[in-house]
Amino acid sequence: ASNFSIGDDEGELGFWIGEPFWGKGLAKEAIEIMLTYSFMELNLSKIWCGYFSDNERSMYLQESCGFVYSYTIEQVHTLLGEDKKEIVMCMSKEQYEETYE
Repeated sequence: ASNFSIGDDEGELGFWIGEPFWGKGLAKEAIEIMLTYSFMELNLSKIWCGYFSDNERSMYLQESCGFVYSYTIEQVHTLLGEDKKEIVMCMSKEQYEETYE
């Protein structure tokens, strides 16, 4: 189940990587592999992901992979019991093809 309202032919990408592995390109490589699989093998039309407004590293990563801003959720209750603003990003299959092919 997704936190976002998504269609049956859409998916959500979530990721977390431990601090010792930051800046090594591992998350970007994994995201690009998942995008290829999602669009080319599963034939999904869109992939959604998001980041909390205080997480600039995640914002830069998503933007560098080709995700674009879609909308903002003003208050999300996190697993750690905090309320945060979430920025929701999206990539369509057409955007993927323009970026990666």
